[in-house]
Amino acid sequence: MAENKYEPKPGRGSAWANDRKTEDWHADYRGKILLPDGTEHWVDVWDATSSSGTQYRSIRIGNPVEAAQSQPQPRQATNATNPPVEIEDFADDIPF
Repeated sequence: MAENKYEPKPGRGSAWANDRKTEDWHADYRGKILLPDGTEHWVDVWDATSSSGTQYRSIRIGNPVEAAQSQPQPRQATNATNPPVEIEDFADDIPF
């Protein structure tokens, strides 16, 4: 999807033709929406037709943009009852 410099106002967003669509179930349009609470979310839009033949757009608001773009940070295991063992703590009397 091409980058743009458009800054949406709260409660508004934009979607562009999905240039990565390779399957029928992929969204026809993709974009972002800025919710009134200030969080920016991904949005997917599909062209659809109801059983009576009326055409409409189906919309799905996805995960927050920041969560999708950032990589999870590795966490260090902490265990207060078992502190890390230092190499010097091992005795040299190993039988092999």
